[in-house]
Amino acid sequence: MNFPFNKQGNGGPQSMSKTLGYRFIAFPVPLDTYGFLNEDEKSVLRCLIRLGERGWFYGDKKLARNLGIGVYHLRRAKLRLHVLGLIRIEKRGNQNYTYFFQDDIQGWRLTENINAKLQVDHEKMGLGRIDFKVEPFKSNEHFNNYFAQKFQKFAAGRKGRGQRCEDISQAPEVEPRIVVPTRNFKSLIEKLSSAHPTKILSDYFNYRHQIIDLKFGDARPTDPDEVHYLETLELKADKIIRQPDEKTKLILDEVQFRVTQGDSNFNIGVMLEKIYRSQIKNSGGTHEVQK
Repeated sequence: MNFPFNKQGNGGPQSMSKTLGYRFIAFPVPLDTYGFLNEDEKSVLRCLIRLGERGWFYGDKKLARNLGIGVYHLRRAKLRLHVLGLIRIEKRGNQNYTYFFQDDIQGWRLTENINAKLQVDHEKMGLGRIDFKVEPFKSNEHFNNYFAQKFQKFAAGRKGRGQRCEDISQAPEVEPRIVVPTRNFKSLIEKLSSAHPTKILSDYFNYRHQIIDLKFGDARPTDPDEVHYLETLELKADKIIRQPDEKTKLILDEVQFRVTQGDSNFNIGVMLEKIYRSQIKNSGGTHEVQK
């Protein structure tokens, strides 16, 4: 089975990219309508949601330029989103920090009021209660005070909608120190040898942007283990796609349908991850792949 893509890595047939010059992304409604995030923070989130598991690692000045905001306000937005659990940060090898949208709602740390609204929304959709992993902030003021004390250099927000970002603050452009995990690609390579087929497919779609960048892009990862992992992941996924068992064929039919509908790599990866978790649960926790 072949999954066509253009060089940008958009899902869907090549002909689609000729007739549709833009893509849609799903943005969490509560984060847009409950008035908790400012426009800088929403812009950063939209960008990271669009990038999916590719993440952003090109540097703050380039991202700030792309979003049309100043570097200070970009870094402030990233820090606030990180404290709120809405983005996760990783350091890959010797590269810069890579930023991702945190799509696991259980890891978000918002306010008590917003959490209550999220619980109502979740139950109305028949998804049950959310088991939040961290205690929420008591209020917007509680969060703002907490952030101002923890990151004093980034406490100041915008002073007016009419002012230019660069004129608002002369704060030093020093990347704030954040302790983040480094992705161990050697370990990921080892796990590939016994990984479940659906898990391999899920990871393949999550990393599809990086795989395409590796093959067609200008920037090559500096970590040789990351290059080895991406190449190995593509080979294993290709073998599963070409020689699927009966259960995997059904899953690939759904994948093919979503690809032809123009669904994003990120959304397909999320779908496959859910199927994988369901398979593991039904099998009593066996993660091993058929050899």
